[in-house]
Amino acid sequence: MSIAYFPTLIYETELDVDNISLHEKAIELYNKRSPVSTSWFCDTFNTIGTYDITNDSSFSEFVETIMHHTKIFAKDYGISNATIKSKEGWINVAMPNEYQEFHLHPNNHFSMVYYVSVPENSGNIIFRSPESNTDMFQLPFGHETLATMKTATIKSKTGKLVIFRSNLLHMVEKNKSSSERVSISMNVVLEG
Repeated sequence: MSIAYFPTLIYETELDVDNISLHEKAIELYNKRSPVSTSWFCDTFNTIGTYDITNDSSFSEFVETIMHHTKIFAKDYGISNATIKSKEGWINVAMPNEYQEFHLHPNNHFSMVYYVSVPENSGNIIFRSPESNTDMFQLPFGHETLATMKTATIKSKTGKLVIFRSNLLHMVEKNKSSSERVSISMNVVLEG
């Protein structure tokens, strides 16, 4: 009998929030952007280092909602009485043909993405199995199963919240639509 000892958990739910206002704020910040030089190969705009939603009182209800769902997810790890603190939150705007390469969020416990505006074919989030980095002698297999999959694709959808461990590699596919994809991301740490 097989037992799954090392599962990779990803939390998904849908939120009922004012996506129109969030989208307008994202485009306002996008239009005010200044050129930033980074080591990223992709061009997706984000407000990291320039605008933190956790410091904006107009986002306080949204941040509290995220904290609530993070507490639910933390229970799957046996954590029920830790203090969950938001470290930073930012807005992402991916114009047509933009994407986000594989990355992780060091020095955090959980990370999340909330989809504000997702046109059809604007890109899904893809997670890479932690095992894929260490699998030096791969098993031959005929079809993919939960035990052999190296990546998992979560369909991006307006109103969807996805929470995951910050050390889980992830990327966002190229925006193949004719409009912008807007999302909000956040990192949190657990204390206590």
